[in-house]
Amino acid sequence: MALEHDYGASEVRLGPSVLGGSSLALGLILGFVVPRPVIDNSAESFLRGADDEAFATYERFLHDFGSDELVIIEFTGAADHALGMARRLETRMKEETGVLAVVGFPTLFEAATDILLDRELGGFDSLANVRPRLAGPVNRALGLFDPDSGRTLTLVTLERASPDARRRIEESLESIRAEATQLGLQARMAGNPLVNLALDRAARELEVTFLPLLIFTCMLLLVLFTGSLRIAFATLMTVGLAIFTSEGLLSLAGLSTNLIVGISKPLVFVILLASSLHLLVAYQEARHQGLKAKEAAWRAGRFKARATALALITTAVGFGVMMSAPIAAMQTFGVITAVTLLFGLLLVLFGLPLLLGLFGGPPSTGLGNFIGPWTAQVVAWSAKRPAIPAFAALVSVAGGLTLFDLRPDPHAIRYLAPSHALRLDHEALERSGRPLSNLELVMSSTSTTLTRSTLEALNRLRLELDDVEDVKAVLDANLLLREAQHRASGLDALPDDLFTDEALRTEIERFRPFWNPERGRVRVSLLIPTLDSGGVLSLSEKVRRAFARTMEPLGFSLEITGNHALIVSAQDALLSTLLRSLLLTTAVLQLVLFIGLGSFRLGLIALLPNLLPVTANFGLMMLFSTPLDVGTSMTAAIALGIAVDDTLHFILDHRSSMDLDKTARSTGRALVSSSVIIGVGFLMLMPSDFSPTRNFGFLCASAMLIALAGNLLVLPRLISSWGPRGAPSQRSPAS
Repeated sequence: MALEHDYGASEVRLGPSVLGGSSLALGLILGFVVPRPVIDNSAESFLRGADDEAFATYERFLHDFGSDELVIIEFTGAADHALGMARRLETRMKEETGVLAVVGFPTLFEAATDILLDRELGGFDSLANVRPRLAGPVNRALGLFDPDSGRTLTLVTLERASPDARRRIEESLESIRAEATQLGLQARMAGNPLVNLALDRAARELEVTFLPLLIFTCMLLLVLFTGSLRIAFATLMTVGLAIFTSEGLLSLAGLSTNLIVGISKPLVFVILLASSLHLLVAYQEARHQGLKAKEAAWRAGRFKARATALALITTAVGFGVMMSAPIAAMQTFGVITAVTLLFGLLLVLFGLPLLLGLFGGPPSTGLGNFIGPWTAQVVAWSAKRPAIPAFAALVSVAGGLTLFDLRPDPHAIRYLAPSHALRLDHEALERSGRPLSNLELVMSSTSTTLTRSTLEALNRLRLELDDVEDVKAVLDANLLLREAQHRASGLDALPDDLFTDEALRTEIERFRPFWNPERGRVRVSLLIPTLDSGGVLSLSEKVRRAFARTMEPLGFSLEITGNHALIVSAQDALLSTLLRSLLLTTAVLQLVLFIGLGSFRLGLIALLPNLLPVTANFGLMMLFSTPLDVGTSMTAAIALGIAVDDTLHFILDHRSSMDLDKTARSTGRALVSSSVIIGVGFLMLMPSDFSPTRNFGFLCASAMLIALAGNLLVLPRLISSWGPRGAPSQRSPAS
């Protein structure tokens, strides 16, 4: 292999140079020629492709009934202005592409609305004549218009559409909000589609604001630590290409990105930057010993090749294990991160030496040169302290136990800042008792005819569900029929004259949102508050009991689904996914360590420093009451990847020299430099108003410092007690 040759010979350097140039060229193509992937944080995007019955059930529901994604708009103020604004909103929404249905007072009660808004027809002076219509089943169930409080409510169901189409609808809603404000009305909007768009913007903010800030901070500190702008530029070119490559790979695979997948970019950046710093330290040592830039770069690459390759391959395998996660977004994250790290290995071992040889410049001195002696003192001190590993083990056990007490936050709206307009709207609507979520019941039978007995059973089911605390409204075909009877006779009951096949056929289009005649499937929508997994499970059990008493005797089967149920299921899976992926990743990484290090004993020595930052972070999450979310659920795997990388470099460097002091002055210097640079870089994410980004930055920064402590305090003692003995096995980078 070329790495085993002496790179001092120019004719041997040609192969690695070509490989380095090719990897850089491929990175440029993937990073800047291939189109960018779409950002999509919908529940479908997160779970698409997962082998999960809940997702399959939801897909069947969407196929039969279109969509259940509701946007809720409330106007409060002068009753005439609120009703007029509701009519304007409903007219606008019906014209928008991507809107499946609009339910509001002006749509369902067009004649009454005309009377109230037209002074020539009587206007609000005719309210007494209109009030009987307001007392009907639909307005009672949904609260579409209350003239006494001046409140209107409109439900807009969106079709399955691209994020761009959703954004256009959101822009139209915001223009309506502005018009309402000018009329002195309070306009509030809520719903999962709007939350998903806010998550899209948070993902975009991570990419366009905080990721560049992290990179800029790391590069600024890299200049200070290396004392060379040229070295920092060469490193930025190499590592920066890798993060753009991940986007190119996503686009080529036809995949979208989201908050979980987007974490891959800062993660790949910091891991490759850490690996690059080990090579940079070796390069600077060789330059100070008199080698030219090209010779120093290629010899540093050769000296660090084994440790870098083993570290990145091990880390890539660890993240690749996440392909087994039940959440599709985590599967994509694992695959993209693993593939990008493997490509980054080529960039670091071949692209970086090539660029250092071209742009490295004269020997430089930075703050990093003063770290080596200090690191050596710390390592020498810790190597003589037998109590340190025991204390680290105790911390690891205590932190690991807190994992079982962590819980996900089911309400994604809390990811947004308390002052965010959408969060304020959601919280205000929830306080007023408005249901912001829905649970979908789909009942199937072999019959494709909507019979009287079926409708009567549905009515009995509705009566039972109306008494359930968390059910704010029951929407089904019965509601439309009862409303028709109320308009005709003033009675809230099922009309007898519609229970003929011919009459039902004439009504079938009105039933379409709740009845699929081709497949004999009936839909009942429950409007509910935002519930956590326990609340959804409890409500589902009550629904099943009511169904068993009313619909099951008629031969119907029941499926409970919906966008909210899917989101809660995905968030609840974060804990089980975290636990399973962490155990599996740890086992696989440990196996790779045994094989790569060629020593069972060295593999065990590496275990404790690697687990320490992971388990300690769990303790920090418990201490600061940090919930599991799309950001914090990934930090365990990230902490493990960072720790493994540095531990491998330290162990292999020590096995090369058999000298802890020498290892501390070279590899230890790289560990401190990378931990400080990357840790401070992660802290740049904390000003974000988006809590997953903020928590992710804090926990990753803490993981860097804890991993550094593990490698400088715990690892030296383990090596001095149980590490290998003998003569050095490999030459130095300047040899």
